[in-house]
Amino acid sequence: MKYLKLVLFIAIITNAVSIAFAEDTKSALAIEYLELSKTKETFDSSIDSYVNQLSSKTPHANKAQLRAFFNSYMGWEILKERAIKVVAEIFTEDELRAINDFYKSKYGIVYADKSPALSAAISEIISANLTKVIPKMQQK
Repeated sequence: MKYLKLVLFIAIITNAVSIAFAEDTKSALAIEYLELSKTKETFDSSIDSYVNQLSSKTPHANKAQLRAFFNSYMGWEILKERAIKVVAEIFTEDELRAINDFYKSKYGIVYADKSPALSAAISEIISANLTKVIPKMQQK
């Protein structure tokens, strides 16, 4: 009976350690993905876009204060841990390895380099349409 308990205990500990190691590996792959895909730069670019749009509508706006405000709520340092968790939940280890390999390729590097500008342009489109919608929402 003691032997069975010992074997069961070792099996449980081994399983727990392998799960923890797998999660660490997956988190490391998620972090690598976020770095290779230049997610921080995309966050920064989106915030710059919001700051520029808001300051263009309010000429006396302090861009540095606006940027600090946005960074305090949706900046990379605030959202990094949640982004790592989301990436690790959405993708499998194999998928992350393959995606990271793509980002290391010639076209993956080009895509990553252009992604922040693409995201900023799309954010500007959304923001411009949002400014049209807000007055209509306020009427209703």
